Amino acid sequence: MKSFQDNEVHIWLVNLQNNYPVNLSDSETKRSNELSNLKRKSNYVKLHSVLNTIIKKYHTDNKVYYTKSKKPFINGNINVSLSYTDDLAVIGVSRNNLGLDLEEKKSNLNTKKISTRLWPDLKKTTNFYYYWCMTEALTKYLDIGLFKSAFLINSGNNYNYQFKTFLYNDKTYYLSVINDYFFSIKVLSYID
Repeated sequence: MKSFQDNEVHIWLVNLQNNYPVNLSDSETKRSNELSNLKRKSNYVKLHSVLNTIIKKYHTDNKVYYTKSKKPFINGNINVSLSYTDDLAVIGVSRNNLGLDLEEKKSNLNTKKISTRLWPDLKKTTNFYYYWCMTEALTKYLDIGLFKSAFLINSGNNYNYQFKTFLYNDKTYYLSVINDYFFSIKVLSYID
């Protein structure tokens, strides 16, 4: 079994351009069949298949459970958070509550419109992706809606939060992670 410290978050990078053996539970198969967008369906199958393989590294009960709002976790006090873009996904694993978000930098995104709607109290949203990723990660961390998370950010609530920018396959990505405690990130790549 893979071990980690209480203050450690493992981040698995998953290249969604690769093919992986399908490894889905019955409920995940049902969910994938409900998706009509072929790209989304393909990414869902790949990400959840890799997730089901990775969790075997952490716990003998190799089953992913979901809250009513579809937040994943593993028995044995192991928390999971997922996020993906068109070509890349991340799987976060921690002993503590966890939320993460991954975004690819897009040149055609109307950042001003989104910023005005989500964070009207912020005088300047010079770093759109910082606030967007933090809002998405907080949504997963607290298991609440996007607008509630944006409200909490507008209110100035502080969380144990890390924001990273990195290049992968010549694209710029932004990653945000929120955890219960001050933590260190250990990045792992998934290779089937």
